[in-house]
Amino acid sequence: MDSGPGPNKKVKKQTRQDTCQHHAKINAALIITEAYMTKTLVYQSFRTHNIPSWLTTCMTSVQNWAATQGYEYQFIDDSFFQVVPTWFADSVERQRHIMSDLARLEFADQYLNSGWDKVIWMDADLYIPHPSRFIIPNTSNFWLTAELWVDAENRQPSFSKRVNNAILVFNKENFFLKYYRDACIKIIKHKKAPMAHTEIGTKFLTGISHLLPQLKGVSLFSPFLLYSFYNKDQDLINSYLKKLESPIYAANMSLTFRDSTYENTKLDDSLYEKIMELIKELPSF
Repeated sequence: MDSGPGPNKKVKKQTRQDTCQHHAKINAALIITEAYMTKTLVYQSFRTHNIPSWLTTCMTSVQNWAATQGYEYQFIDDSFFQVVPTWFADSVERQRHIMSDLARLEFADQYLNSGWDKVIWMDADLYIPHPSRFIIPNTSNFWLTAELWVDAENRQPSFSKRVNNAILVFNKENFFLKYYRDACIKIIKHKKAPMAHTEIGTKFLTGISHLLPQLKGVSLFSPFLLYSFYNKDQDLINSYLKKLESPIYAANMSLTFRDSTYENTKLDDSLYEKIMELIKELPSF
């Protein structure tokens, strides 16, 4: 019987780094196991011309994340919008945001009915700085994305919790995809233009947020947050991370605001690139 280390045996002291490495190995093993057990597809869509370099970085980060998780990846060009009915497109005055909200659901349904066990939609402007750190839990058969919107009121930051569809996860046995798809169609049938671009996305989902499992640690960059990160406003960044209650595992960089102006600062491509560099350097507490 081994009674423990003798006087000449060295006992290795376990460090915090050892513990983190151990947990990383466990996570890697779980990822590999799930990849073999389920067929999972990650899909995105964007145009194939006039793509800013920072957005290419975003899409590459998602491809790397999919590979890290053992998932397949599919890119769809503007043919993505062909699944949207003509009456729907006409009703929303061809607003691409709203058309995309429905198209991602149509593709999810098609993929699940063609043999995939799980599908994951990610917006093209989603940036995953460290692919191995972002893990989608297996505790629900569908997921939406928790959003912490930050704006300025009387020069003070104002935070509000919402839900968006920047990341959507659907397992084959989920009930929510059909409900959400049908709701989108009914809303547009009974709405008149003009409509907010968030009509069947953030606006609708936030209204039923108490029913929804939500992925945490996915930041959405409002103009105020883009401006604050660019200017390295550490107090605001610290407040934001505290409210987020998580490291930033993924960042919705908000292509919508590209080339707009906030507080006399143009939100141009170089600004986006600098912010993404800063996000990558943030601590993963």
